[in-house]
Amino acid sequence: ASVDKVAAHLSPVAVQMAALADTLRREAAELAMIAARKIAGEALDKNGEATAAEAIANAVSQLKGNPTVTVSVAPDALPHIERRLEQLRRHGIGASLQFIGDAKAKPGDWRITWAEGSTGFSREAVETMIEDALRARLQDPVEPQLELFSAA
Repeated sequence: ASVDKVAAHLSPVAVQMAALADTLRREAAELAMIAARKIAGEALDKNGEATAAEAIANAVSQLKGNPTVTVSVAPDALPHIERRLEQLRRHGIGASLQFIGDAKAKPGDWRITWAEGSTGFSREAVETMIEDALRARLQDPVEPQLELFSAA
């Protein structure tokens, strides 16, 4: 009987505890997203061009028949890419490659397009997928904790 009284006194607190738990979950998810953007953003800002160059080279090497390929990158990356492409063209490589700046692209973003398809990497798309996963997880209910004290 005394356990029931304690549980009855704690019941009003259960609503507040559930609201607090929900707030903490949302704040933790927001903090995780901020940290992910900061860490990944700094890494891509510092190494985005090298990462993009490696990914582009890998993707282009898998194409058969030497198709004409258009590569979209962040405008800031174009001068470096054009210098490198000019060196390659002197050696007879890259004649079918065209690079264009995409004003919406961030460092490390890239998109390769050819007649039969396309592939690419977008920081914004990755952020959206992570946010969607976090939002879906936040829809999971918070389990009530006071049931531990309820009478059987």
